[in-house]
Amino acid sequence: MVIIKSLANADIEIEADTFEKSNLNGLNLHRALLSKTNMSKSSLKGTNLRNAEIYQSDLSYSNLSNSNLILAELYESKLMYCNLSNAICLHSNFSKADLTYANFHNARVNKANFNKAILIGTNMNCED
Repeated sequence: MVIIKSLANADIEIEADTFEKSNLNGLNLHRALLSKTNMSKSSLKGTNLRNAEIYQSDLSYSNLSNSNLILAELYESKLMYCNLSNAICLHSNFSKADLTYANFHNARVNKANFNKAILIGTNMNCED
């Protein structure tokens, strides 16, 4: 069992041995503390990650479509081949993140920080 700590909500227990390949679809992870976590190949479709601390984490090959990432801290994270389509990423921090071949199709990225991010092959066909 793994536990997700949050500054806004009670701890959430997940029936898994690791976050890797986990199903976190639709959870309320507002202000969750997930930094330095391996969540590669996970599904977080429609998940509320507003103000979440996810810096220096691995979300490669994960599905974050339709998720709320407003003000999320994802700096120095690995998001290669990550699906962020239709995500709300307003004011999110992706600085120094590896977004190689990530998909931001129809995502809202107004005022997001992509300073020194790796954007090789990234689909930036965003809504704004």
